[in-house]
Amino acid sequence: GSFLYLFGRMAARYRVEVGDAAFECRQLLGTVRLAWGEVTRVDSDADRMILEGAGKRIEVPTGRFDAQQRASLERAVSRRLQARSR
Repeated sequence: GSFLYLFGRMAARYRVEVGDAAFECRQLLGTVRLAWGEVTRVDSDADRMILEGAGKRIEVPTGRFDAQQRASLERAVSRRLQARSR
């Protein structure tokens, strides 16, 4: 399964999908996809989550997420990263 989040009023600008094979962020300027096996770094603070690897950087603005949405996204990413090492 996958975790999909549309950024409320910003849905036309951002769409994030935490899929079985990759993390994907669709924005007005295009889509950036990072396979889980390529992820080398994940950082998170109150305003954003950043995934890096394979020369790519995906920055997801999370400042408008409520605590439950933020926790759901972080858990989904964590599960996918743990699953890649099995």
